[in-house]
Amino acid sequence: MFLRKFLTNSNKLAWVFVDLLVVIIGVYTAFLIQNYAQEQHIEKEKERIYSALKYELENFRIFLPGRSSYTANRVSEWLEVYRNNNYEDFSNWIFVEPQYTYQIIEYAMSIEDNEIVDFQLYNKLQKLYVEIKKLEHAERLIMESSLKYQSLNDKISAVEAEARKLDNLDNFKMFIRFSDSRASTLGQVAKWSDEALQILNGRINPIKKKELESQLIKSQIKSLGEKEQAIQAVKQYFPDFSDEELEELYDPSEN
Repeated sequence: MFLRKFLTNSNKLAWVFVDLLVVIIGVYTAFLIQNYAQEQHIEKEKERIYSALKYELENFRIFLPGRSSYTANRVSEWLEVYRNNNYEDFSNWIFVEPQYTYQIIEYAMSIEDNEIVDFQLYNKLQKLYVEIKKLEHAERLIMESSLKYQSLNDKISAVEAEARKLDNLDNFKMFIRFSDSRASTLGQVAKWSDEALQILNGRINPIKKKELESQLIKSQIKSLGEKEQAIQAVKQYFPDFSDEELEELYDPSEN
């Protein structure tokens, strides 16, 4: 009688244990599924942000060094003119904002998830962002100086003409100074973009990275001139692409 009662009580305890185990397994399985779904969401968000971010950074890296060199050369020419106590017509330098696309950079900096934008990447983006804002400010100052240019004509008196010349000379000096700042800042934006890309490229799947770069090259390569010239220009920035791959991107119909 006692043994039968003991076995019955034992069975109840066993079933309680089984029920508890089922609940634990169910909760743990739900946790794993939720965790997996969260990881998948983070990976998709990473790919989405990294892809868009790469486009913005590549545009800065590729196109701004040329603008920097051009502006620096012009500054040298203007300084030579100014040293001779003269000035050029600087009235046509107008910058209509937004000149630059950096919305994804701003968005990436606002992300609090360290799995997507960690401190290393954030640090580069933040330095880049500061230089972009400096660049925009320099261009606003250039435009303000440009708008102060006063034309000369036969309808004004000699005294008025002389006063305008002196004002133009003073404004030309400031115009040169702001343009010099723009030239150096363009170079800094390109530099920080390149450093951010070095981090970003290591976090993008190599196949996806090649796909993104192919799309970017295809959208711009024909603007770089004839095929041979364009291919050589692109290879400076994307040396991993072969001539055959770049020819295909330049004119797919020929292959």
